[in-house]
Amino acid sequence: MRKGEALNVAIVGGGPGCKGFLDMMFTEKLSRLRMKLIGLACTRPTAVGYRYAQEKGIHTTRDYRDLYRLEDLDMIIELTGRDDVANEIARTKAEHVRLMDHVAARLFWDIFQLGEENIRERKRAEEELRDSEERYRTVLEASPDPVVAYDMDGKVTYTNPSFTKVFGWDAAELSGKKMDYVPHENWPETKGMIDRVLAGETFSGVTSRRYTKEGKILDVSISAATHVNHEGVPVGSVHVVRDITEQRRTEEAVRESEKKYSSLVENSLTGIYIDQDGRIVFANTRFAEIYGYSRDELMDIESWRLVYPEDRVLTDEIRTKRVKGEEVPLEYEARGLTKEGETIWITRRNTRVSYGGKPAILGNIVEITERKQAEKALRESEEDWRKSFNSLEDIMLIVDKDYTIKRMNDTALKLFGKIKEEVIGEKCYRLIHSMDKPGEFCPFRKTLKTGKPALAVDRYEKALDKYFSIKSSPIFNDLGEITGFVDLMRDVTERKQAEEALQRAHEKLEIRVQERTAGLTKANKALHAEIMERKRMEEERERLICELREALAKVKTLSGLLPICASCKKIRDDKGYWNQIEAFIRDHSEAEFSHSICPECRKKLYPELNDSHHNH
Repeated sequence: MRKGEALNVAIVGGGPGCKGFLDMMFTEKLSRLRMKLIGLACTRPTAVGYRYAQEKGIHTTRDYRDLYRLEDLDMIIELTGRDDVANEIARTKAEHVRLMDHVAARLFWDIFQLGEENIRERKRAEEELRDSEERYRTVLEASPDPVVAYDMDGKVTYTNPSFTKVFGWDAAELSGKKMDYVPHENWPETKGMIDRVLAGETFSGVTSRRYTKEGKILDVSISAATHVNHEGVPVGSVHVVRDITEQRRTEEAVRESEKKYSSLVENSLTGIYIDQDGRIVFANTRFAEIYGYSRDELMDIESWRLVYPEDRVLTDEIRTKRVKGEEVPLEYEARGLTKEGETIWITRRNTRVSYGGKPAILGNIVEITERKQAEKALRESEEDWRKSFNSLEDIMLIVDKDYTIKRMNDTALKLFGKIKEEVIGEKCYRLIHSMDKPGEFCPFRKTLKTGKPALAVDRYEKALDKYFSIKSSPIFNDLGEITGFVDLMRDVTERKQAEEALQRAHEKLEIRVQERTAGLTKANKALHAEIMERKRMEEERERLICELREALAKVKTLSGLLPICASCKKIRDDKGYWNQIEAFIRDHSEAEFSHSICPECRKKLYPELNDSHHNH
């Protein structure tokens, strides 16, 4: 065979095994081995493999010796199952032509089948993992609480819509960056939270404060957990959400699986061994690597030592029946023990062969410990999702695009007084809203039109006598088509009742304020009038005082004892002179006198005037 050219192969034996081998050689995966079939020999022209080779335009002959004349022949694969034929070919073929007998060919076949099965299992696990991730993502996208995930360097790897709504930053602004939104005075408890997460601790309800994009400080309650990969190594911290990053590992595993078909036996990525009389008489390098031994250490070791104690009865029974030619499972899983005593999971695929003239077991094994761990992680993830789904205090249900309920959490079942079997398959609008078709308010209808989450605010459900805030988030398939919805219903009855009570109290307070204002206005007017009256009276009093002061200023005061004559009524002044009373008062005051006569004096002094007065 020249370097860089295909390996020219001829087959001896055209039975059913040959047909299967030909199908395997023509697959796309084995084209990487650069094997080219150039001839086939079989003593029975009617054999299925012989006819299939003729249909493919491959050179056929009834005598395998004719194959020796084929130009550039590199290898002969013997599929007759007869040792004498294999020995004869080995004796008569050209020295440069290699021979693969039926034992090695069967080994090649088993390796291919085992690898195909492993790929199918990995694809199934990967698909289930993607479905699980999509369910988690849908629940998180519908979550009313902000969710943010960080890597181990403190860089943002995910934010949900509620985080953007509350804090202002969108996912594109934060992805792959460190977010500085912790106030200086809150760094002590934040540092403590970071240390706890890095130590693998889970916590909830830790209070702190955070800045929004606009610089507003919010009080927050933080719940967080460490996110680990399938190997248990921490890869980040998740606040309310856990980020699963299994895709790279799965892709790497697929690439490793594809490499298994690039070589045979010694270079195989599967462990290959021969078990004869309960002892290992052959093991390839990969088999030794799986169990942690050197190849020399494995030679003649008792095969049961490589089996987990609880699985020894199973493996021994299958080995014994296989040697006897009895029917047993073509492939099975079991646990093994490494040299260091560690437990591993392997898939076995065995066949009965003749080795050194004695019956033996030719086996292929693939270590599936990681796959088992992934399946366990998937089961745990499913269980975590189920617990999270059922532990929500809000009503949550998953429906298809025909409004048929596919899943409902325990909170909803309890509220509606139903069991799971009674609601699965029921129409959501009939169960929840007691309607014959979706209502105009239905957020599902809005989501079908826009492809975006929709919200029905404060919807009153008469059957439940409660108010609900309803949010609908779409579920997409791999083609981006809507296949269903996640419906989140939050009971806001208490809030609505509180708002109504607050409104009633506000209205009553308004009335009381108006009444009090009217009373105060009336009292204020009366007080104002009283104040004005008092002010007027004060002004009047001040005026009278001023007038009195002015009058008093004009009066000369007479005081003390005045000597007056008892007969003529003259008054003696300070100098001893006697003065008429009119003159004395005039001199000692500002009073002036006008003279007249009183009735008594007039009668006494002027009787004639008195009589005249009466006559008139």
